[in-house]
Amino acid sequence: MFLELKQITCVTGYGHVIAERFSNATVVREQEGFVKLEVGQSSTPQNETVFVFIYWTSKDAYLSWKKSDAHLSGHKNRTKDENVLDHKSTGIELQS
Repeated sequence: MFLELKQITCVTGYGHVIAERFSNATVVREQEGFVKLEVGQSSTPQNETVFVFIYWTSKDAYLSWKKSDAHLSGHKNRTKDENVLDHKSTGIELQS
């Protein structure tokens, strides 16, 4: 199994917007090899962080998603969100 972990840091009070965006994502759920998606949040007085865990059957399934027209078109016209302070994405090969 393969996990993509997204970590999005945003201004305080905006985390719920990011969390809802990912929680309601439907296109990724329709992709071959998709297993499940989970969203969590943490906060400090300075900012909020949203964690998105996207599980795939394999690294190949994840890479196919990243190269897919559905994924690329979803990012094509995205503008910079001034409420997002930082974002990271990490791929993790999970051991059984």
